[in-house]
Amino acid sequence: MPMVTTPSIFRRPKRSASGPATSEPDGPASPALTLSPLRRGRGDPCFHDAPDGAIWRTSMMRSGPVTARIIRSAPDTVDCEAWGSGAMEFTETLPALLGADDDASGFSPDEPTIAELHRRVPHLRLGRTGRVLEALIPAVLEQRVYGIDARRAWRRLVTRFGAAAPGPAPAHMRVPPGADVWRRIPSWEFHLANVDPGRARTIVGCAQRADSLERLCGRSPEQARMALMSLPGVGEWT
Repeated sequence: MPMVTTPSIFRRPKRSASGPATSEPDGPASPALTLSPLRRGRGDPCFHDAPDGAIWRTSMMRSGPVTARIIRSAPDTVDCEAWGSGAMEFTETLPALLGADDDASGFSPDEPTIAELHRRVPHLRLGRTGRVLEALIPAVLEQRVYGIDARRAWRRLVTRFGAAAPGPAPAHMRVPPGADVWRRIPSWEFHLANVDPGRARTIVGCAQRADSLERLCGRSPEQARMALMSLPGVGEWT
């Protein structure tokens, strides 16, 4: 069970042979703000807010499934425990997930509302999961439908086809399906989840190109954007 303690999300952790990864404090961390966009509704089987303030998250990493428990133990300290074959990879990418790669230097908005929000929440950072298909499929589900319908479809499909979450995860949690599983979901299962044939075809098509999609993390934002928009059913708003 890898464990990483990050006293700051703004510098890469230093890992010693005898203890968890650590880094030098350089500002407050706010995992709740940074990770909240990854949650697909209150019933998301891949995301759970615990009463003790911890955030539970599951993911399908390149090295396998992972369950992670992330909690801010001090204003500038985030602790993470992870279980599963993808646990080590997850903890190694935790700084990026919590916004270590989000460089706000030079960001000085002129628009009054944005400037005021930036003043009030200077510690907000945008995270990077590094899991393209895992972000793309729920975005496709959210096309052309009400949010509540998209969240219901995501919950049904992941609960039905996702794997059991490793470790001591809350009972309802599941690991999102991998590309090979998405490719094999029958059309009637999409229908039962109220996903129309167009979105279903887009999801299956994206899953068929999963390896190429994951390599987009190494491209420039513009190159990645153009490559994504070349996929049938993936447009500007996706």
